Amino acid sequence: MRLLALVLCCSTANADFNFDTGTPTDTVGSSLSSTSYLPTAQSKLGAVFTLTAESSTITGIEGFISSFNEGLETGGEVMASIYSHSISPPPARPEARLFTETFTMPNDDMGNWHGVSGINLVLPAGNYWVVFEVADDSTFSGGLKRGAEAFLPMEAFYSARSKWKRDDTVDHGWRVSGTPPDQFPVPEPTGLTLMSVAFVLLCQIRFSRPRSRRTNLS
Repeated sequence: MRLLALVLCCSTANADFNFDTGTPTDTVGSSLSSTSYLPTAQSKLGAVFTLTAESSTITGIEGFISSFNEGLETGGEVMASIYSHSISPPPARPEARLFTETFTMPNDDMGNWHGVSGINLVLPAGNYWVVFEVADDSTFSGGLKRGAEAFLPMEAFYSARSKWKRDDTVDHGWRVSGTPPDQFPVPEPTGLTLMSVAFVLLCQIRFSRPRSRRTNLS
């Protein structure tokens, strides 16, 4: 039975989805910082992604982000958020914040994948915005690198002066991971084969044991 349990656990198809733009290649990026540094600073950067399953659970949000806080112990705090998508009135932009979680950036001037994981946000099918944002009291100053190969279709930035403004040319690096709850892991062909072999072996072991003779006590 232990062999069968191992086969069922390890030989299953992966039902997870993952929107991964790939690592950006440009050395420059789009600035992201608190308005406490500059009143007109870009304090939010985001991009659209689409969920096609009837119901999906978001489990992780990452962006390829760098920080420029030299001399400080950490890079500062950044919020990883999911927003609803609005097209009325135009232009298309993030609307209501559906989720946010704060993470502390390390001092990383070269840039790498940073964000949050282990979240449990259930969403219906539709378009959404993944957003990195900086609160007014945050010490973070940095940016998202540009030039991702598989960019998301809509991108935008937010500042106190221009509010949300579209810029689909920046091609930031994003990763959004999760699992549609209505898709259950299905054994792959190799797993089915191993299960069949294990079942046959168990049957052979059971029926090949010598049967004990019954003693007539009468």
